[in-house]
Order: sequence, then structure tokens, then C-alpha cells
Amino acid sequence: MYPRVSFHPLKSALAAAQDQILEVLVRITPPARAAARLPLNLALVIDCSGSMAGEKLETARRVGLAALRRLRPQDRFSVIAFSGEARVLLPSTSGLDAALAESRIRALRAGGGTALHEGWLEGATQVAAYLEGGQLSRVLLISDGEANVGLRDSREIAQQAAGLAARGVSTSTFGMGDHYDEELLEQLANAADGNYHYIADTSALADIFEAELQGLSCTFGRQVSLGIEPDAALGIALQDVLNDFEVTPTGRCRLPNLQLGRPLEALVRLHVPAHAVPRAGAHAHVTDVRVAWNAPGFGERRRLRVPLELPVVTADAHTDLPCDVWVEAYAARLAVARHKATALRALRRRDYGGAYAAMREASGLLEETRDLPEMDAEYNSFLMIMQAMDEHDDARARKLASSQTYRRRRGR
Repeated sequence: MYPRVSFHPLKSALAAAQDQILEVLVRITPPARAAARLPLNLALVIDCSGSMAGEKLETARRVGLAALRRLRPQDRFSVIAFSGEARVLLPSTSGLDAALAESRIRALRAGGGTALHEGWLEGATQVAAYLEGGQLSRVLLISDGEANVGLRDSREIAQQAAGLAARGVSTSTFGMGDHYDEELLEQLANAADGNYHYIADTSALADIFEAELQGLSCTFGRQVSLGIEPDAALGIALQDVLNDFEVTPTGRCRLPNLQLGRPLEALVRLHVPAHAVPRAGAHAHVTDVRVAWNAPGFGERRRLRVPLELPVVTADAHTDLPCDVWVEAYAARLAVARHKATALRALRRRDYGGAYAAMREASGLLEETRDLPEMDAEYNSFLMIMQAMDEHDDARARKLASSQTYRRRRGR
């Protein structure tokens, strides 16, 4: 099975004999369903440092117990706790003894420092020790604090995570509250081919964790890349990918995992010179789009290349063409996300003037685009960041800006 790639340009045709910028939404839609769910190979890694005491740890216990109830006999599961050091509470096992696993999770107690790297690495080691083909493997890391024991360099940790992801061990991170290191947890999840979640309200963890497990169970492809290959001989050039995906060493965009029935979108901007556009009435080949992914488990690398061709109309007819309001709105939301990312960088270096300047740019853009689809929700999200900034709650403002930008850029 292969995904379907469709193209949705801002305008449905090119203008003859004109130099122009073309914005195209590329939508990748995996098949709706698979024959059966693949076996899971999971490690639940829970922060048990002193700051997790009370409701946070109790909620983590509940989601751990809920995860147990989703498991089948062929699944593997391990539990690791970390505070000042990592402890393997339940080594990776299949045909799970549910009573034993529940007792280990219920026995979690808070106290001590935050050896986040050691805890995560132990979880990844448990998963990696039992890698098999036809299996979905992931570390699920729950933490509310900043690492203060052991390795803390986010780049070095991300490099380790990328190496494990290449072997098939992904990681998703769940940051609880407003005092964890959002930069570390986001970089870790990105490098590890997983997902990053901000849990502002402890009560939301259960639903978000459940959605994470459902998404993992629906994995269609991992280590996904997107290549935009314009007709260079005609001078057509890629100007921008507005999602700001991370770029692979080969120059392609690194995308999130493909999930069954769930489209993934990217907005690309191409420069098309006048000499590359034929006369009105013809069709122009603009670019090829290449999607590559690994099938779940140890599946083979698969590739799909699809051409984008557009009709050519006269300049006057092009002017009269309507814009696709959904593409226009998607572009606006990505532009707002860039302003939020600029504000986030400023907040991290305590440049409050720079942060407010970036948010004013976002505000102006939101006012201009309020009539486009789904922009009211975008505006409300913007106001949440502004409220935190106005209240001088830097930690919360950073978490909100980080999580909102992350979700918007992911293409879902």
C-alpha cells in the first residue's frame, strides 16, 4: 500500500509569460486502515523526582495502568522510574503478568533529583534489546522538571535519540506543568521520530497519552522524508517550505510518522520564472514531489514520486482566479507560527522587547486574516501566550509558544 499525494495550489493555474510565486499545499494521505495492529514494544519512563509528588505522579500512575489495559499478549512492556538515578521497575517482558506490572506502577514514590537522560536511555535500552521486525517500538517519557543529574546537553541527547530512531526506537515526550525544559523535550522527540506534548493541566494527560498510543498503533510509515524537486533546467526553484521542518543531510524535509487515514500537509513556495511557463492553454510541469518512508518495524524503505503539472491561462484570467481560502488560511497559520517561534527565541534569551515585537507582528497578521477558516482558534491560542507574557509568567509563555508552534508545523 502507498499513500496518496495531492496538490492544492493557492491558485489553480499559472499565468502565461509571467514571473510568479506559486504556493502549493502538498497533502500526503495514507490508506485508511490496515489488516491488523502490529505488536507494540514499549517502555514507560516516569519522572519520580520530588516535584512530581502528589497529583502529577498519581496521574502518571493512572496513565501507566491504562496503558497496561491496552496491551495484548504479543506486546512487550517495561517500566523505568528516575529521580536521582534510573531504576528498572519492570524489565521488558511479553505475555505480561498484569498483577505484577500494576503493583510496580502503584509502588512509584516521588523524591530526589532528575536524572532524565539516564532514565530515558534505560528505557530506550529496554526497547532496543528486543527489537523485532513487524513491531512498533517507542519510549514514552513523562517528566515535569529540568534535568539536574547526569547528561543535560540537549544536542548530545538528541544525537543519541536520532541514532536509536534510525534503529527503530522512537521516543515521545510528555512535559507536565510549566517548569520542565521544553527545549530538551522537544528536541528529544523530534530527533527520536516521536511526538512532543505539553501537559498544561494534569487532568489532560490521560487523553493525550491515549491519543499517543492510538497514533502509534496506526503507524503506516516512520523516518519519513519529503523532497521537492522543481524543474531546475527551466529555472524553477524552491523558495521555502513554510512548515519549517527539520532538514535531512540530503536536503529533504524530515516529516512526522505517517498514520493510517490521517493526512499530513506541507506548504511549499516555488519561484517560477516567465520563460518556464508555456503559452496559455498548455500545461506546465512545475516540480516532482518525492515521499520516502520506512514501513513499520524493520520494513523496507519505500519511495513515491509524483509530478505537479498545472494549466496555463492568460494573465487576465489568472488575476480573476479565486484563491483557495483553505490554503490561504494554512499559510497564515504557518506565518503566525514563525512569529511565535521568534518570540520564543527572544523569551529564552530574556529579550522581552524582541518577544513583544514578534507577537505584535503575529497580531497584525491575525487581524488581517480573521475572516479565513479556523483563524478564530488561532487568535485564541495567540491570546494565551500574550496573557502569560503580560503576567510575566515566562515559563508558561515559553511552553505555550513552544507547543503551539510545534503542533502547527507538524502538518497535521
